[in-house]
Amino acid sequence: MHLAADVLDKLKTAGRGCVDTYRVSFYISCLCHYLRIKHHVNRTFKMRRFILLFVAIIISGTLEAQDTSFDFKLDHVALSVTDVDLAARFCVDVLRLKEITNRSKLEDVRWFSMGPDRELHLIGIIKEGVKTNKAVHVALTTSNFDAFVKNLEQRKIPYSDWPGNPQKVNIRADGIKQIFFQGFDDYWFEVNSVK
Repeated sequence: MHLAADVLDKLKTAGRGCVDTYRVSFYISCLCHYLRIKHHVNRTFKMRRFILLFVAIIISGTLEAQDTSFDFKLDHVALSVTDVDLAARFCVDVLRLKEITNRSKLEDVRWFSMGPDRELHLIGIIKEGVKTNKAVHVALTTSNFDAFVKNLEQRKIPYSDWPGNPQKVNIRADGIKQIFFQGFDDYWFEVNSVK
Protein backbone atom coordinates (compact mmCIF):
# COMPACT_ATOMS: atom_id res chain seq x y z
CA MET A 1 0.00 0.00 0.00
CA HIS A 2 3.00 2.31 0.42
CA LEU A 3 3.53 2.38 -3.36
CA ALA A 4 -0.05 3.51 -3.92
CA ALA A 5 0.35 6.29 -1.33
CA ASP A 6 3.62 7.42 -2.94
CA VAL A 7 2.04 7.49 -6.40
CA LEU A 8 -0.98 9.44 -5.10
CA ASP A 9 1.36 12.00 -3.49
CA LYS A 10 3.18 12.40 -6.81
CA LEU A 11 -0.17 12.79 -8.60
CA LYS A 12 -1.18 15.55 -6.19
CA THR A 13 2.11 17.37 -6.76
CA ALA A 14 1.94 17.02 -10.54
CA GLY A 15 -1.75 17.96 -10.60
CA ARG A 16 -1.18 21.28 -8.80
CA GLY A 17 1.21 22.63 -11.41
CA CYS A 18 -0.46 20.96 -14.40
CA VAL A 19 2.76 21.37 -16.37
CA ASP A 20 4.02 17.88 -17.10
CA THR A 21 1.31 15.71 -18.67
CA TYR A 22 3.78 12.94 -19.50
CA ARG A 23 4.76 12.63 -15.83
CA VAL A 24 1.09 12.60 -14.75
CA SER A 25 0.20 9.87 -17.25
CA PHE A 26 3.23 7.84 -16.12
CA TYR A 27 2.05 8.04 -12.50
CA ILE A 28 -1.46 7.04 -13.54
CA SER A 29 -0.22 3.99 -15.40
CA CYS A 30 1.98 2.99 -12.41
CA LEU A 31 -0.97 3.27 -10.06
CA CYS A 32 -3.29 1.39 -12.40
CA HIS A 33 -0.71 -1.37 -12.80
CA TYR A 34 -0.30 -1.57 -9.00
CA LEU A 35 -4.05 -1.76 -8.47
CA ARG A 36 -4.44 -4.53 -11.09
CA ILE A 37 -1.69 -6.69 -9.62
CA LYS A 38 -2.28 -6.22 -5.89
CA HIS A 39 -6.03 -5.93 -5.62
CA HIS A 40 -8.19 -8.44 -7.45
CA VAL A 41 -10.96 -8.18 -4.86
CA ASN A 42 -13.24 -5.15 -5.22
CA ARG A 43 -11.10 -3.93 -8.07
CA THR A 44 -13.93 -2.08 -9.75
CA PHE A 45 -14.89 -0.22 -6.58
CA LYS A 46 -11.28 0.80 -5.87
CA MET A 47 -10.73 1.86 -9.48
CA ARG A 48 -13.83 4.08 -9.42
CA ARG A 49 -12.72 5.61 -6.15
CA PHE A 50 -9.26 6.23 -7.63
CA ILE A 51 -10.65 7.85 -10.78
CA LEU A 52 -12.88 10.18 -8.76
CA LEU A 53 -9.95 11.12 -6.52
CA PHE A 54 -7.68 11.70 -9.51
CA VAL A 55 -10.24 13.88 -11.31
CA ALA A 56 -10.72 15.95 -8.13
CA ILE A 57 -6.95 16.45 -7.79
CA ILE A 58 -6.51 17.50 -11.43
CA ILE A 59 -9.48 19.89 -11.35
CA SER A 60 -8.30 21.53 -8.12
CA GLY A 61 -4.77 21.83 -9.56
CA THR A 62 -6.10 23.40 -12.75
CA LEU A 63 -8.17 25.90 -10.77
CA GLU A 64 -5.14 26.82 -8.64
CA ALA A 65 -3.02 27.33 -11.77
CA GLN A 66 -5.68 29.58 -13.33
CA ASP A 67 -5.84 31.77 -10.23
CA THR A 68 -2.19 32.81 -10.71
CA SER A 69 -2.84 34.57 -14.06
CA PHE A 70 -3.69 38.26 -13.76
CA ASP A 71 -4.52 38.84 -17.45
CA PHE A 72 -2.96 42.32 -17.49
CA LYS A 73 -3.73 44.83 -20.25
CA LEU A 74 -1.90 48.10 -20.80
CA ASP A 75 -3.91 50.95 -19.28
CA HIS A 76 -1.68 54.00 -19.65
CA VAL A 77 1.86 55.32 -19.93
CA ALA A 78 2.75 58.21 -17.63
CA LEU A 79 5.61 60.59 -18.40
CA SER A 80 7.06 63.17 -16.05
CA VAL A 81 7.45 66.50 -17.86
CA THR A 82 8.88 69.89 -16.89
CA ASP A 83 6.34 71.91 -18.93
CA VAL A 84 3.00 70.12 -19.25
CA ASP A 85 1.57 72.67 -21.72
CA LEU A 86 4.57 72.42 -24.05
CA ALA A 87 4.41 68.61 -23.90
CA ALA A 88 0.66 68.70 -24.54
CA ARG A 89 1.16 70.88 -27.63
CA PHE A 90 3.68 68.35 -28.94
CA CYS A 91 1.17 65.52 -28.39
CA VAL A 92 -1.58 67.40 -30.25
CA ASP A 93 0.48 68.99 -33.05
CA VAL A 94 3.11 66.33 -33.80
CA LEU A 95 1.57 63.06 -32.63
CA ARG A 96 -2.01 64.24 -33.28
CA LEU A 97 -3.30 62.61 -30.12
CA LYS A 98 -6.72 63.57 -28.82
CA GLU A 99 -6.75 65.14 -25.37
CA ILE A 100 -9.24 63.52 -23.00
CA THR A 101 -10.59 64.41 -19.55
CA ASN A 102 -8.05 64.29 -16.76
CA ARG A 103 -10.07 62.17 -14.34
CA SER A 104 -7.48 62.64 -11.58
CA LYS A 105 -8.45 66.34 -11.45
CA LEU A 106 -4.87 67.15 -10.42
CA GLU A 107 -3.38 70.39 -11.72
CA ASP A 108 -0.41 70.17 -14.08
CA VAL A 109 -1.60 66.80 -15.42
CA ARG A 110 -2.97 66.20 -18.95
CA TRP A 111 -4.35 62.98 -20.44
CA PHE A 112 -4.41 61.84 -24.09
CA SER A 113 -6.06 58.90 -25.83
CA MET A 114 -3.77 56.39 -27.51
CA GLY A 115 -6.55 54.22 -28.88
CA PRO A 116 -9.24 52.14 -27.20
CA ASP A 117 -8.63 51.87 -23.45
CA ARG A 118 -5.03 53.20 -23.66
CA GLU A 119 -3.87 56.59 -22.49
CA LEU A 120 -0.82 58.81 -22.21
CA HIS A 121 -0.60 60.86 -19.01
CA LEU A 122 1.67 63.90 -18.88
CA ILE A 123 2.57 64.76 -15.30
CA GLY A 124 4.16 68.12 -14.54
CA ILE A 125 3.82 67.95 -10.75
CA ILE A 126 7.34 66.66 -10.08
CA LYS A 127 9.80 69.27 -11.27
CA GLU A 128 12.91 67.04 -11.24
CA GLY A 129 14.43 66.36 -14.64
CA VAL A 130 14.26 62.87 -16.14
CA LYS A 131 17.29 61.29 -17.82
CA THR A 132 16.54 58.60 -20.43
CA ASN A 133 18.27 56.91 -23.33
CA LYS A 134 16.93 55.55 -26.62
CA ALA A 135 16.20 52.12 -25.14
CA VAL A 136 13.57 53.78 -22.91
CA HIS A 137 10.98 54.98 -25.41
CA VAL A 138 7.30 55.19 -26.28
CA ALA A 139 6.54 53.08 -29.37
CA LEU A 140 3.61 53.90 -31.63
CA THR A 141 2.31 52.22 -34.78
CA THR A 142 0.59 53.98 -37.67
CA SER A 143 -0.84 52.95 -41.01
CA ASN A 144 0.19 56.44 -42.25
CA PHE A 145 3.91 55.97 -41.65
CA ASP A 146 5.17 57.91 -44.71
CA ALA A 147 2.81 60.82 -43.99
CA PHE A 148 4.04 60.92 -40.39
CA VAL A 149 7.68 61.07 -41.52
CA LYS A 150 6.77 63.99 -43.83
CA ASN A 151 5.03 65.67 -40.86
CA LEU A 152 8.30 65.47 -38.87
CA GLU A 153 10.31 66.80 -41.83
CA GLN A 154 7.93 69.77 -42.29
CA ARG A 155 8.30 70.60 -38.61
CA LYS A 156 12.09 70.20 -38.86
CA ILE A 157 12.08 67.52 -36.15
CA PRO A 158 15.11 65.29 -36.67
CA TYR A 159 14.63 61.52 -36.72
CA SER A 160 16.94 58.56 -37.22
CA ASP A 161 17.11 54.81 -37.59
CA TRP A 162 17.99 52.63 -34.57
CA PRO A 163 21.81 53.02 -35.00
CA GLY A 164 21.30 56.81 -35.05
CA ASN A 165 21.84 57.67 -38.72
CA PRO A 166 20.09 61.05 -39.21
CA GLN A 167 16.97 61.21 -41.41
CA LYS A 168 17.15 57.46 -42.14
CA VAL A 169 14.32 54.95 -41.87
CA ASN A 170 15.15 51.63 -40.22
CA ILE A 171 13.69 48.48 -41.82
CA ARG A 172 13.47 45.59 -39.38
CA ALA A 173 14.01 41.96 -40.38
CA ASP A 174 10.21 41.48 -40.48
CA GLY A 175 9.80 44.33 -43.00
CA ILE A 176 8.41 46.92 -40.58
CA LYS A 177 9.68 50.48 -41.13
CA GLN A 178 10.59 52.46 -38.02
CA ILE A 179 12.07 55.76 -36.97
CA PHE A 180 13.21 57.23 -33.66
CA PHE A 181 13.06 60.85 -32.55
CA GLN A 182 13.10 62.91 -29.38
CA GLY A 183 10.19 65.02 -28.21
CA PHE A 184 9.50 67.00 -25.06
CA ASP A 185 11.94 66.61 -22.15
CA ASP A 186 14.17 64.57 -24.48
CA TYR A 187 11.86 61.54 -24.34
CA TRP A 188 12.46 59.09 -27.16
CA PHE A 189 9.63 58.04 -29.47
CA GLU A 190 9.58 55.18 -31.94
CA VAL A 191 7.06 55.12 -34.78
CA ASN A 192 6.47 51.90 -36.75
CA SER A 193 4.64 51.13 -39.95
CA VAL A 194 1.94 48.48 -40.09
CA LYS A 195 2.60 45.23 -41.95
